[in-house]
Amino acid sequence: MTRTVPVSPYRFKLKDMVAPLERKGWVTCACGKSGLERYLTFPRVGPLKGESLLLYDYPNRAIAIFSSSPGAGDEGKSLTVFASFVDMAYLKWRLELISSELSSGFKMIHGNLVEVFGQGILITGPSGAGKSLCSWALLEKGHRLIADDVVVLRRNPEGKLSGRAHGRIRGYMHLRGEGIFKLEDEHIAEEAIVRWHIKLAETRVGGHRFNIFCGVRIPQIELAYTDRRELAATIEELFT
Repeated sequence: MTRTVPVSPYRFKLKDMVAPLERKGWVTCACGKSGLERYLTFPRVGPLKGESLLLYDYPNRAIAIFSSSPGAGDEGKSLTVFASFVDMAYLKWRLELISSELSSGFKMIHGNLVEVFGQGILITGPSGAGKSLCSWALLEKGHRLIADDVVVLRRNPEGKLSGRAHGRIRGYMHLRGEGIFKLEDEHIAEEAIVRWHIKLAETRVGGHRFNIFCGVRIPQIELAYTDRRELAATIEELFT
């Protein structure tokens, strides 16, 4: 069985599609970094008139082939990109989702976005980790909230990651056990460029990592769950 991954007309690199799957351990890359630097350009019609990512179903695994059709003065090329033991239908769905996000430039995630010293700080973590409480403590220190609970991310024309609140919940904050609060305008910012990603975890992991949202690479720092004011003070210290 062969399947072509449909993608809207957009130009991005193979690594933008493969990296999210590789980080989860769902695929094993076969072409190396140089191969992943190739651009995908999908036309609106004709799956093989541009460059396509084809999935071939082998017993107990799927193989992805990058295919470039012949053009003027070009014989056409193909490249084995990765192998995966993930169910092919699920793998195809995940690839379509990733390509859709890359093409549209929008993504909604569970988390908070706060403007700290003019920088957009994205805070994520499991439910009950203290994302909203930490954001509230930062507001008490004079910083501003962009989004609580749901953050709408997009890649802007300059290639930077921008974040805002979903229209229906802009200006509201939910604190577990205390209710929903409407914030005053001076505590709210419409939008911010995301500079850092704070991931709340049970224990702090040393060193900086990176995460990719909408094809944009953002530095990530993991902080341990702790008192909200202590977390807010730590974040202020990091970005002063």
